[in-house]
Amino acid sequence: MKLIRCKSAKQKLRAFSEAQAKWAPLQNVSGFIRQWGGWMETEDGPEAVVLVLWKSKHDYLNFMADHHDDIYERTN
Repeated sequence: MKLIRCKSAKQKLRAFSEAQAKWAPLQNVSGFIRQWGGWMETEDGPEAVVLVLWKSKHDYLNFMADHHDDIYERTN
């Protein structure tokens, strides 16, 4: 499992959500099981929370080495 938490300025919540939707190719990566996400309100403002489930650490590391940057670059 991988837990990702990051802050976003309130005026950029929509842009952040739209960029997250561009991670759909992740579902075709070997070893990827599922991703969940949403918004959490904190004292410092909204925070995105994403939980990703992988079959193994090896699959996750292969994703980071072979696919992550290409998908990231498409999110703007």
